[in-house]
Amino acid sequence: MIATEQPNRSLGNKTQIRRVEAVPAQMVIQTVALMAEQTSYL
Repeated sequence: MIATEQPNRSLGNKTQIRRVEAVPAQMVIQTVALMAEQTSYL
């Protein structure tokens, strides 16, 4: 049972890490889009 539980936990950790990395990427895209809009108005 322990051997089957460890892979599941590792997969869960990998998915959580991917989600954490995906959130900042969206924030950067949004900030870049806002900067592009502000520069276009200028």
